[in-house]
Amino acid sequence: MKPIPLIVAFCIAAFLYTNAAAIEVSGAKLDDRVTIGDQTLILNGAGGLTRAGTKMYVAAFYMRVRKKTLQEVSELTWWAKRITVTMLRDTSSDDLGESIVSGIRKNSTQEETRRFGLQLTKIGEALSKFPKLRKGASLSLDWVPNRGTVVVVDGTAVCDPIPDEAFYEAILKVWLGNEPVDVNLRNDMLGRK
Repeated sequence: MKPIPLIVAFCIAAFLYTNAAAIEVSGAKLDDRVTIGDQTLILNGAGGLTRAGTKMYVAAFYMRVRKKTLQEVSELTWWAKRITVTMLRDTSSDDLGESIVSGIRKNSTQEETRRFGLQLTKIGEALSKFPKLRKGASLSLDWVPNRGTVVVVDGTAVCDPIPDEAFYEAILKVWLGNEPVDVNLRNDMLGRK
């Protein structure tokens, strides 16, 4: 029997590792690890959002280490973070954008909400490039240290970084704050279940 060439063995190992790294939540396939810059993040937790009996999306939260509270997450400003929303049905980007704005308003003071006006406009402009997010599409909101918030649709950055750490904190609160989109989803994303 001939020995397997090293490159073939490497390709097989890479294929097996890549496939083993995916998990499924409510029908959406999620990576258990992602990379932002030079930082590898692990899946902290994920869950599905259902409204009026309709599955809307799966939201996942990634960090370098698992954390169970927003306070613990917020203390790690020098670490990259990611929230990924994977659509379980076709969704208008306007609807998703409105949901994000509503979540920021619920979890921020009026002054903070006013202060975030420019940042919200930038996210709205980025999402307007995709009037409809199809089933299976993903939207990621990344915190990249020393750069800012980066909006990523289906793996491609769609706007320049938005350099305001407080703004990313407000985004986190949409899903992980005191008045999240859904309490069960927050608990799933924080790995509390």
